[in-house]
Amino acid sequence: MAKDEFIGLPPGIVPNPDSGTVRRSRSERAERGAEIVFRPAVPGVPPPPAAAPADDRTVVVARTPRAAAGWRLRMPDRPEPVPVDRATLLGRNPAAIDGIRDAALLPIEDPGRSVSKTHALLEPEETMLWVRDLDSTNGVRIVPPAAAPVEVRPGERVEVPPGAVLELGDYAIRVERG
Repeated sequence: MAKDEFIGLPPGIVPNPDSGTVRRSRSERAERGAEIVFRPAVPGVPPPPAAAPADDRTVVVARTPRAAAGWRLRMPDRPEPVPVDRATLLGRNPAAIDGIRDAALLPIEDPGRSVSKTHALLEPEETMLWVRDLDSTNGVRIVPPAAAPVEVRPGERVEVPPGAVLELGDYAIRVERG
């Protein structure tokens, strides 16, 4: 077999003595964790799991804030309250949105079509509920008990107090905590 028939290694795997690369002893590489391990691949057979790291560091896991159970929506087209225990997209026919993981989709029956397809986002947390207008056509308004109504600007995240009425266009939803 001619030398030209072999596939060469990528640059940097085998140090070129002319490149100024420093050669380290096996013990130096092991101390620095720079040992490269090659495992043969067999088509159709999954590779063996990588060895656990030699150190005992804890790995940081990204988590989304946990919502406390207890937020509910009283909707005119549903006889029972709807629990809100995670991010929830509201609209006539809500669709998932990039960047909002695992959101529930809550369709709203709105014959007057004042509610946009994907109108608003509800985000529950331990002690509060947030609403965000998703650039809807007819807007989002919060009517707190015994307080002046609050217009939610598109993209703005606003707290919804318990007992408030959340207006999506002409559709009104009462927010409960309990």
